[in-house]
Amino acid sequence: MKPIFFIKLLLGMFAIFLFGTSVHAQQEDFELGDSNNISGVYFHDNQNGYVISSHEQGTTKSVILGTQDGGDTWSKLYVSDQKLNKLSCGKTNECIAVGNKGITVRTDDGKKWSEIATPIKEDLLDLFYVDITKGVVVVVGNKGKVIRSTDRGNKWKNIKSKTSKDLTAVYFINNKKGYAVGQGGTLIKTVNGGAAWSAQNSGTSNTLYAIFGLGNTLWVTGETGVMRMSQNGGTSWTKKESGTSAVLHSINFVTNEKGYILVDRREDDHLNSDWQITTIPERPVTESFTREIFFKILDENK
Repeated sequence: MKPIFFIKLLLGMFAIFLFGTSVHAQQEDFELGDSNNISGVYFHDNQNGYVISSHEQGTTKSVILGTQDGGDTWSKLYVSDQKLNKLSCGKTNECIAVGNKGITVRTDDGKKWSEIATPIKEDLLDLFYVDITKGVVVVVGNKGKVIRSTDRGNKWKNIKSKTSKDLTAVYFINNKKGYAVGQGGTLIKTVNGGAAWSAQNSGTSNTLYAIFGLGNTLWVTGETGVMRMSQNGGTSWTKKESGTSAVLHSINFVTNEKGYILVDRREDDHLNSDWQITTIPERPVTESFTREIFFKILDENK
């Protein structure tokens, strides 16, 4: 398998949470290795966070793990026989995980997790807390599926997305305006908090895997090194050169000029001069290990 590298914009460093150590869960070691994918990462601060560890062996597909000491030790919080794909939190320890066959799992306290039924059976791939105060959450998945909750994930409603293509990622600029991206360059937009969607032109037929924004500046990335940027809240998009034909899996920016992308690097890449390669530290990481970058700015003065 090909090694995975970070591409880093040449304007400084920020914190990245990536875990490749043994996990101590209920007096047993849970080894995060080549047979375990880290498919979801979320941290409230530099001490308290969650990861989803997934594997394809046996009947257990995913485990939600929690830490209260910055990742030194972990507790096993929930075990699912379905693969969980993403996890996000609204208020502290009020979290939702989504996964295959329409599964959602939620908690109010970070300790007790419960599976909540949804009106669909397609795989769910990403979610976004649209309005933390009101408890509005939007989830996207395969075959253009969008589900929405207005009560913190206790009940879900199926929403028409105007596409049958797989939707891989969703992001909201504010509690009204948001975008989802996916298969074949699919780009859809909402202006009412995810209650209704309309098709947009992304300018590419390549599958898009990630979307991220700061204010009105948005970035989308995907296969064959495709990258698009909008500086007007998604009204128009500009092609950006990444210098690689590899898949750009995940993107996160601290400022409009400083950020990271996770990429399956090819040896024949000729990167744009704005970017440099930074390998993941500590240990080799194979293609099956992780597809996600997560960071949280803990102190902007550091």
